[in-house]
Amino acid sequence: MKAQQVNHLAEIRYRLAKGWQIKGKIETAISGYKEVINMNSNYIPAYLSLGDLLLAKGDWQQAQLIYDQAVKINPNFDRLHKNLVNVIAKYQGIDEAFNYYQLTRQDQRKITINTTDILACVVVRNESLRLPYFLSYHRQQGIDKFLIVDNGSNDETLAYLLQQPDVYLWQSFLSFNQANFGSAWFEVLLRKYGLDHWCLMVDADELFYYPNCESKKINQLCEELEQQGKKALNTVLLDMYSDKAIAETHYQKGENFLEVCPCFDRQFYHTKKEKAGPYQNHIGYFGGVRQRVFGEQGAYYLTKVPLIKYDLNLVLTGGQHYTNCPEDKIAGEWGCLLHFKYFSSFSGYVKDQVERKEHYNQGMQYLEYAKGIDKNHNLTLYNPKYSLQFKNSQQLLDLGIMKIQESAVFSELKDDFISHPDSILLYTDCPEIYGAAQWNHALICALAEAGYHVNCAQSKASHHLVTHRKQLGIQHLWLEEDNIYHPTQPARAFVNITEAGNIFAKVKPKLIIFSDGCPVSNLAAKQVAIEQKIPFIIINHCVSDDWAKLFSPYLDHLPNIYQQAKTVIAVSQANLNLLHKLFNLPKNKGQVIYNGRPKEYFTQTNLATRNHFRQSLNIPQNAIVCFTAARLEVMKGYQYQLSAMEILKQKEIWSKLYFVWAGSGSLEKKIMPKIKELGIENKIKLIGDRSDIPDLLDMADIFILPSQFEGMPLSIMEAMAKGKPVIATAVSGIPEELGDTGKLLSDPKINAQATIKELAETIENWANNFTLATQIGLECKQRAEQMFQQETMIKYYLDLIDKAI
Repeated sequence: MKAQQVNHLAEIRYRLAKGWQIKGKIETAISGYKEVINMNSNYIPAYLSLGDLLLAKGDWQQAQLIYDQAVKINPNFDRLHKNLVNVIAKYQGIDEAFNYYQLTRQDQRKITINTTDILACVVVRNESLRLPYFLSYHRQQGIDKFLIVDNGSNDETLAYLLQQPDVYLWQSFLSFNQANFGSAWFEVLLRKYGLDHWCLMVDADELFYYPNCESKKINQLCEELEQQGKKALNTVLLDMYSDKAIAETHYQKGENFLEVCPCFDRQFYHTKKEKAGPYQNHIGYFGGVRQRVFGEQGAYYLTKVPLIKYDLNLVLTGGQHYTNCPEDKIAGEWGCLLHFKYFSSFSGYVKDQVERKEHYNQGMQYLEYAKGIDKNHNLTLYNPKYSLQFKNSQQLLDLGIMKIQESAVFSELKDDFISHPDSILLYTDCPEIYGAAQWNHALICALAEAGYHVNCAQSKASHHLVTHRKQLGIQHLWLEEDNIYHPTQPARAFVNITEAGNIFAKVKPKLIIFSDGCPVSNLAAKQVAIEQKIPFIIINHCVSDDWAKLFSPYLDHLPNIYQQAKTVIAVSQANLNLLHKLFNLPKNKGQVIYNGRPKEYFTQTNLATRNHFRQSLNIPQNAIVCFTAARLEVMKGYQYQLSAMEILKQKEIWSKLYFVWAGSGSLEKKIMPKIKELGIENKIKLIGDRSDIPDLLDMADIFILPSQFEGMPLSIMEAMAKGKPVIATAVSGIPEELGDTGKLLSDPKINAQATIKELAETIENWANNFTLATQIGLECKQRAEQMFQQETMIKYYLDLIDKAI
């Protein structure tokens, strides 16, 4: 059997075992996890789940054996080390954990750590050059004690550290990789010496900076974080370099690092992810000067969480790039780690690390460094186009590299609008937080991160997407409220050229992106763009054949608009076909780009999150949760769900079924009487608009969207990406979206009773057949991974925009 097939089967078996665990069938789950390991000995989540269950049963020796086996297979799975240390410390004593990780004490000092001491944990190997200034700087900032692990130095590192009165020193010859890049050593040290202490985890080539660090000590910073109820501080890893070739950047022991390497890139990252890392609880920055110089193959991750208050629930991660600390316990303030890697000794260090293969992915980044050095022995990182001279912490704040605690209140854009040459204007009639607005947000942020000046024209809104864009410096221009679908009120979008003219005069865009909720959206604004000879592209998010009749007086305007557009994009082939057939799109115009969703949706179900939301909504852990995320409007088909519930109430499975609806809209007040009439108030949870859909999907078992019409709904992609089996109507782009996965219901506009009957039957069938539902969910996930990745979508759009400009 091919490896891919084995992995596929192992994942199915793992989900089944997880399902048995959720249902309380512990012995069946244990057997299931063992079967997964027999099928695929590298499937680490099965080891973790199996060890947890064995430990819960009291079989700690078998649990330790399972964790030990898994750590040897994948030493970079953070929670494995945490669980292993937990078991060893509890049943054999913490000193045995020191033995396991080969930590031997080198100095003879009595370890004296006061309750208020700020600690620093450091791993070193041949760092005698940097250590004098590194220690001096952090002492000056207020570090009280240093817990240092030497990983086999053969220079003067050990001898120097043994002379330092505030250093407690251990040595380990265990592989740096096997110790999860040092974090496993820190886990042992802090378990014994650092409980409830603030601790800084840094490398010897890093200096910890934070707002006002020139006058504020680290203990003051920690006190402020304590007062805010925070337990962790994020930082940006900022590479520092000189204006000379790396080979000519000579550093003398004891010098201030900044005197030798005072330069950094003003564009400190290339890409950003909002919910990064395995815990999806902080912003992840990628790229920087290393990507600029050595290319993107190195996958340079620039976010680190070096300052934490250690407790037994905290999981220390490799390189401390992540933390499992709850998001509300992570400070809004950001610091910076100034990173001093590029001295003249860099070439020799790279050669050593390439041979050792101890760093991430067998030293992948060091291979990229080596290629760059081999191509140019006089390689320099300095480039006047990108490089800035370091000044102070305020400079880092001004550049957005560091952040202070941000206020929740943002000033509105008034007459102080700043116009930039070569700016891009996104002009949209989709201002909310749903489908097309999510697309708007993804593209705007991607353009800003790619270095474009981006502005957004839309009707006024104050939700979290607008807040995030303002944080990125994206300016908004508020359009007057309008509703082109209103049955009697004239739509301003068809006739008001003054508003668009004023905005275009103020912004002076080089390109306009019209992000349209329907084919006749922003009609007058497009005519103004044509008159002013401003290039534009059109993205149409939804097309309905009913609109051809509703907007028939305006269809004659479309052919010229389409011909003048640089390109016209539909989000599904079904929508594009309707544009050609009913809305006068010329046959030589138009293309399809499928929507996509960010990586946080493409993750496995988080059991803790699942349990948390079910408990908070008063839903039993063993219930079958049917989830819908959509506006509470008739077109989203909530009425069909209620009718299906009338059928399901008569079925045996009804006692286990619960329905959670996330969204708001005009149906909210109208639908409650029907729910009460059916006597199902305890079965339906209306939770309003939410920004935590990935977490809510963790709670769900089935996703339902019985819409009357759609474009290419993002909510279905999100559910597919999360591995949830999807039930949806066969309308618009949904059949393209689901393909052969999920369940397509009859079009309710053709036969609503058939839709209701099929919906009830499918829910009953899947709720009674856990294995079938799991398999369908996995197929949905695989299709989403192949077709609906946001990165792919953004790449297509950026290429089009580059060509249009």
